[in-house]
Amino acid sequence: FTLVLQLSWDRAWMLDPICERWRAPVAAAIYVPEADENRFDPETVGRNCTHGVRLHIEVDRRGGPSTYPVNRLRNAALAQVRTTHFLLADVDHWPMDGLAEQLN
Repeated sequence: FTLVLQLSWDRAWMLDPICERWRAPVAAAIYVPEADENRFDPETVGRNCTHGVRLHIEVDRRGGPSTYPVNRLRNAALAQVRTTHFLLADVDHWPMDGLAEQLN
């Protein structure tokens, strides 16, 4: 099982504690508005994801107010999956500790 997430850059800090609970592959798409691009460091994301994390970073360079592209991000994260099964979850819904082991 791969845990599939889409999130905004300001929630990227959640990936490490989620990975500590999940202990299986994670695929995530991260949305970064152009105005915040210099505040986001992708090198700091997912350092505790010892079972592998595949990231898609989407920087919105259209300028001005924009809507959050939830469907595009979900599809980008799904494209990162390399396992036969996945669990699509909201980044704010952290998995129970050890859930991946129970699903396998």
